[in-house]
Amino acid sequence: MRTRSRWMIRTPTMTASLLLLVGSLGAIALAAGSSAPASASPPSSASATATCVFSNPGFAGKCQQNTPIAGGSNEHKACESILVCLNDTRCTSTYCSATQIRGGWKLESAKVTSNAR
Repeated sequence: MRTRSRWMIRTPTMTASLLLLVGSLGAIALAAGSSAPASASPPSSASATATCVFSNPGFAGKCQQNTPIAGGSNEHKACESILVCLNDTRCTSTYCSATQIRGGWKLESAKVTSNAR
């Protein structure tokens, strides 16, 4: 005796609806991925870097991290991306001597440093 799956698409209308949904989501993903202006120049070797200092009551001392500043951004936005990770239990990036403390972090300072030497 052959059993049918509960999740099997049973009608051509359902198949067409599913294909339309998948196609729409793909178009949205492509549009979101191409939001950068076509005339954007690649980052130069002399681009700015943000030096970020974070604190947490459960972490000994201060945590200092350096991160590149994207074009059109500033040092605070660059440091905020690290802060979001430090306060998110799902983040797997390593910061602050590979600490596993996720939560309670505060941005103490954000300063611009230049890579040009």
